[in-house]
Amino acid sequence: MGAAGVGQWLVWEDVGRVTLEDVLARGDGLALARETFGDLSDDAAAFRFLASTLARAVASVHAFDMIHRDVKPANVILSDARKRTLLCDVGACADVQTGRNMDGAEAIFDPTYGAPEQFRKVASSPPLGGFPSIGGLFGRKKNAEASSANGFTLEPSGEPPTVLLDAYSLGVTLLRCGVPSLRGESAIVRARKDIDACGGDLDLWRREVCVPGVNDFTLLDELGAWATITRLAAVDPNERFSVRRALDADEFLSSA
Repeated sequence: MGAAGVGQWLVWEDVGRVTLEDVLARGDGLALARETFGDLSDDAAAFRFLASTLARAVASVHAFDMIHRDVKPANVILSDARKRTLLCDVGACADVQTGRNMDGAEAIFDPTYGAPEQFRKVASSPPLGGFPSIGGLFGRKKNAEASSANGFTLEPSGEPPTVLLDAYSLGVTLLRCGVPSLRGESAIVRARKDIDACGGDLDLWRREVCVPGVNDFTLLDELGAWATITRLAAVDPNERFSVRRALDADEFLSSA
């Protein structure tokens, strides 16, 4: 409940307060998701449910000709009341019909989840005793984000947003959920830096950078979700699946 003027109030239904970031930050797998929804037997069932309902949440935004632009665990509510995941923090959505926030020069958001075509790296010299400031571009500066930007700053590419931006963010979110070693916030930031160093090629990153026994892809492989993630997070937008296409055609999401 919040004031919206003298004598006027805006009232929202309390649909849930647990976020996907809360689930990942707790450090016990996807147990908090199982506790929240109550009827998920193990982490495999929880991951399948999270992936399916989150993909449908993103697709529902796109169905209104909107682009969320900031899909990530902190913006995903696990709603026990609705029995599904819900997207929040929609104030920066781009509106395809009206053109609101469709300017490619608009500030981009969390670079860990942002699609590669959103920004470009510009070489810079870090200030003495620190890293280049990217707080003005991303709204706030986290230590992990600043560290990943050492030696360069990130600038908007000028490309107008499309639904494929959200598809990429969904792919990274599912990657973080599905690989236990990436569930910590700093771990996924480092992983994104390594993925970028591999030219955005997830298969190359997995093959050349990830360490067997440390980075465990068993959950993704057993569910067939690895192919889903590589399609959603393809570095080339021309090869990337939209969320709607993945729901319609991708074996893992269409059967979830």
